[in-house]
Order: sequence, then C-alpha cells, then structure tokens
Amino acid sequence: MVSKPLVILSDIHANLSALEIVYDSIDLPRDQYEIFFLGDLTGYGPTVFQVYNKIKKLNPEIWLAGNHDKALQEESICFSNMNPTAKECIKIHRRNLESNIRTELSNKPEKTINGHYLCSHGFPITGDSSIETYDFEFSPEKKSDQILALWKEHYEKTNIWFVGHSHSQKFWWYDAGGEGWTLFPSKEERYNEKKLTVLKSSAGSKRSIKFSLKKSEIKKDLFIINPGSVGFPRKSYFENLNGHQYANYMILREVDDQMEFEFITCAYSADMVLSLWNASHYPSDLQKQLQGVKNV
Repeated sequence: MVSKPLVILSDIHANLSALEIVYDSIDLPRDQYEIFFLGDLTGYGPTVFQVYNKIKKLNPEIWLAGNHDKALQEESICFSNMNPTAKECIKIHRRNLESNIRTELSNKPEKTINGHYLCSHGFPITGDSSIETYDFEFSPEKKSDQILALWKEHYEKTNIWFVGHSHSQKFWWYDAGGEGWTLFPSKEERYNEKKLTVLKSSAGSKRSIKFSLKKSEIKKDLFIINPGSVGFPRKSYFENLNGHQYANYMILREVDDQMEFEFITCAYSADMVLSLWNASHYPSDLQKQLQGVKNV
C-alpha cells in the first residue's frame, strides 16, 4: 500500500442510521484510512446533534460546509435559495444546535485543495457560488471544453476532484492521452477497456462497483468523482436492495501499481429516522422521499 485509503463522504444530512451503516461497512481500523467529508452534515434528517458528534469523533482530514450548513446562519443566501421543506428542516436544526456549533459548521470552507486533490461541495467553479452549483450542470457530454479550461486555468496542480451536492454517484475520467472522457453512469456503459478494469461485487447488504487503472497509464488525466449521498441518495448503481433504504459513499485506494475507485452502496433500516421524524414534527413529505429514496 503506497498511501492510506481515502474514504469520501458527502451529504449526510443528519441521518445517523445511514452514517452508522457506512462506518460499520468500512473494513479497516480508523487509524488506517483518511476521511474527506464534502459537506451538508445538516438538513432533512432528525439526528443532527448525534451526527455532529459522530463526525467530530471521526475527525475527518477534510471537512467542508455544504449549502445546508451555510444556511444555519440567519442571513445566509443559501437559506434564501432553499425550497420550503429544506427551510423547515434548517429552522429545526437551528433550534437543536447550540450557536457555537452552528457557527462552526457554517464557517467551514466550501472547497479546499489537498495535494493533487480538489475537494468541493458543489462543482468547483470559481467564486463563492460554487457551493450551490451541481455537477450535472457541467456534464462532459455538454461542457467538456469549459471543464478542461477550468482545470487548466485554476486547478492545474490537481487531477482528482471530489464533488458532492447532487446526491448522485459519478465517475468521470478524462484521458489526456487522447481517449477523451469515460463516464459512469452512462446509458451505454462503455469503458476504455484497454486501461480500465471494472469489477462489480455483492456481499450481504453491501454492493460495490470498482474502477481500477494502472498508475503508469495515467499521465496528466483528470478525474471528477461524486461519492453520492450518505443520508439521502438520489441515485445509486444498485437501486433494488429488496426495498431497503441505502447509503452511498466511495473509497480511493492505491494498491501496488493500481488506483482503485470503489463506489459502495449499503442497505439499512430507516425505521429510527422515520419514527424520529414523526415525533419531531418534520415535514411529512420527507417520509415518502426517504421510503422511495428519491429526490430530496
């Protein structure tokens, strides 16, 4: 092993049940991997203080603020931009979190650079507005030139971007050697088979799809990766998990001469989340969305 694996988490949204199933599924002691958390600890879920304590204990190497975290501040433009359901949840979280915790969460950066990694809650355009910018607005199929110009002009020293906010797992690889983009998911599900190995696996409540490349084959390529949402995924490669709810995250490993990008989906019971929502008078439409794991 060249370096510690990276566990990439995003958009937990105060869902302790989902965070715990993710943590339990990582087959390594905590001191043998690093955590990058891309923001949105708050919003939607009913266990905001418990999730805060759990993440605090896990002590991520990178901890960003998402738009829901920024919205904890009364004057935040992120709060003004939210839909009514999201606003109601943030109002509850403001009441349930002490002012020093609200300030701590909202003051986290929205993006940061760590070596050749760029971590951003929204798509990393320049300026403060990136926190609410979705990756699907910059799909390589439509805006390849803009993405590559952004990379070369502002983030040239990075080549792996971790992006959250859209709640959807994505793997975008730009092969600078002339092969262009490889996209996951895609309708045709075609990959550069000369360089990329794709392995799907299933064990119990855990599903994964792994993309492996030889490091010697990667020159000055760009990778844009969304781990999906821990708390409320919009999409997963494995959507039929016997009616269970599911949590998404990803792991990046360097093993010998290979780089491995693994997207992981874990099924869990959301009974606690649903019962706490009912007891705490959260917006009723959230229950239907969690039960269908749809657009939150």
